[in-house]
Amino acid sequence: MTAKTMVEGNWGEKRLASRVAARKRRSLWLGAAIVMFAAGLPFMAGFVDGFRDAPKTSAPPWVDAVSLIGWIVVVALAMVWKWRDMDEVERGHALRAMATIGLVAFLYMPILMLAEPFITVPHPVTTGWLIAVAAGGIPYTVRRLIDWKRR
Repeated sequence: MTAKTMVEGNWGEKRLASRVAARKRRSLWLGAAIVMFAAGLPFMAGFVDGFRDAPKTSAPPWVDAVSLIGWIVVVALAMVWKWRDMDEVERGHALRAMATIGLVAFLYMPILMLAEPFITVPHPVTTGWLIAVAAGGIPYTVRRLIDWKRR
């Protein structure tokens, strides 16, 4: 049997608009959670040290380990969460960016070892990762901004 009344004509547009709004809300909450996590651990360590009248020193090694593990978990969850919201074009951009980061990071150390007699880099591993992330992250970010501007 068919219904005698017509359903609302623009139900698909409303559904899409609600999904886009929910996606923006989730992204906002995710960004806020990352910022809170980044600012929260050092703040809490300093706050507790202030009550204990502890000397102003750097954080103990276990705090650094917990921060690193927390960051890895947060970044992994954010990537999985955003991956589900992406379409095939955005996924292609993300895969190309990750491949670029991996390739630059893979090639950086042998190139640095060959150039070591001629130049010195103060923190080679950190510098290599920053160069790799910049090589993949900057084009990806620019592409995302251009796509966002078109919408």
